[in-house]
Order: sequence, then C-alpha cells, then structure tokens
Amino acid sequence: MRINFADVANNRPVITTSLIDSPSIMYGDTLEFTVFGDDIDLDTLSLSGSGRNFGLGSLGFTFPTQTGIGSVKSILKFIPNCEAVRQKQVTLDFIARDSRCGVSNQTLYVVPVAIQSIPNNSPTVSTNLTDSVVEVILTQSKPTEVKFSVFGDDVDKEKIQLVAMSEGFDLKNVAMNFENKEGIGTVNSVFTWTPNCNLLAGKNSNEFIVKFRTQDNACDQKQDTISVKFLLKDNLSAGNPLEPFNTFTPNEDGINDYFNIGSIPEDNCKRQFVRFEVYNRHGKALFQTSDRNFKWTGDKEPSGDYFYALYFTDEIYKGVIHLVR
Repeated sequence: MRINFADVANNRPVITTSLIDSPSIMYGDTLEFTVFGDDIDLDTLSLSGSGRNFGLGSLGFTFPTQTGIGSVKSILKFIPNCEAVRQKQVTLDFIARDSRCGVSNQTLYVVPVAIQSIPNNSPTVSTNLTDSVVEVILTQSKPTEVKFSVFGDDVDKEKIQLVAMSEGFDLKNVAMNFENKEGIGTVNSVFTWTPNCNLLAGKNSNEFIVKFRTQDNACDQKQDTISVKFLLKDNLSAGNPLEPFNTFTPNEDGINDYFNIGSIPEDNCKRQFVRFEVYNRHGKALFQTSDRNFKWTGDKEPSGDYFYALYFTDEIYKGVIHLVR
C-alpha cells in the first residue's frame, strides 16, 4: 500500500490590535491594548513582542508571550517611566509565528508609540536679602553674623530639592552653615555664617560666592539658581592713631584737665589696641591701662615732660606729653 502526503500551502499568520489610531500617552497615564494573532491554517501559533533597540521592561512595558492553536492574544500594558518620556517616541515590534512539521512562517506588526511629558514649570529660588552682594566689615574683637533665609517654590507642587553650592571653596571649611532640604511644592532653609579675619588671607578684602539651587524631580528636570556674593573687608578706618594734643593743664578749671589720645581707631584684622602707658623721664611707669577711652589726669606728678607708648598688636606709637600745672 502506498500513501502519498499532499503538501498544503502554509499561510502566514495575521496580526491585529484593538487600537484605532497610533497610540499616544502622557506621563502619569496608562496605555493598554490587545494584540491578536490568527492563523487560518489552525497551526500552532505564538505571539511575542519586543521594543526596537530597547527592552520593554526598561521603559515600563509589559507584554506576555502567548501560544495557542490557530488563534492567540495578549495584552500590552504601558506605564511610562522617566526614561520613556526622554525617548519621546518608541517603536514596538509584534511577531506572530506559526509552526507546522518543523516549518514556520512569521508576520511582523509595527506599532509606534508617542510619549509626552506633563507640562512642567521651573521651580524658583529666592532669599530675603535686599541685595545679592553682602558686605561684611571684619574686626578681630567684634565678629559679625550673616543670616538670611533661602526659599524654593514650585507651582506644580512637585517634590523639589534646595541645595547650596560653593565656588572654589568648601562650605564647611569656612564654617558656612546651610542645611540642604527637600519638600513638596515649597521648602526653605536658613544660611548662617560668622566670618573671621583669617578668611582675608592677609589681604584687605576677599570674596566668596555661594549658589543656591532648587530643582524639581520631574522627568524633564528643571531648576533655578541664584548667586550671593559675600564681600569681606578689613576695617580700614582703623588706621594710624590720630596725633593727640600733647599739652594739658590739670588745674581743675574744666578746660584741658586731662590727657587722652582722642578717638583711637577701632580694631581691625591687622591691628588691635593693646594698652597705653605713661613714663617719666627716668623711665618709671606712672600710668597703664587697656581702656581705649582712658583719661590721664597727671595724678600728683609735677609739671614737666612725660613720655607715652600706645601699643597695638603690630606697632607701638610713642610721643611726649607736656604737663603744665
């Protein structure tokens, strides 16, 4: 008995979807549609999907592979992540493959997907300073504290981050204090700094620039930055002492009854007042004080010439006092 097997033509499977138009999705939404595979020959059929030049899961796609006899379907679900939004448009490839006696046919079906980001406004950063340049006059004895608030705001009410960044130096190394913060829609933090004379590095002035930045966490991250310049200056008004009147008459007439230097300039970073001393012509110390507002009445010393020494940390000034009774 002879049996002849006829070779029946194998038709390619067909792919359709539940889509009406090319799909478009916005970040935050979910895209879902069904993909159908059909084979009129009722062969064993598999249906699979892949991303062109990307893995489905990396962008938020799921599409289970399905197999069946003659007919099969699977549901694609897409919740776009930020990486998907950055792609803006991707291409999906769906393949239906039949199998008969070790021989198979396949059909490729292409679906482009457009991905849109939610409209995103830039956050803003501001301070309660009246000027972006903060001038600080430094003295050795009277440190000045700089303190102000920094605000970050986002009209989209997204999560934002507020940070401080230095230019050419480390915030902690110069004792600047600012806590970076995060918040929803609005956030604020306080900047404090008490600069000292060491930051002048031997110069009459020095500047430090700090940038404050607020940034949202949207897929198309946006940010805003402001700069604050700190201009540190030595107290240059504290120059050499004034030349005092060197004659006084302690006769209790209310006129020129005592000796003083006058207005001793305020201390600065390079020079600080130490003390004032009076000596007689034999070198004996008669008067000594660290009070810059001193008054020497001559005590019971007779008329004559006396000598004074005005001590600063970097220099000593000397002169003659004429006491007339």
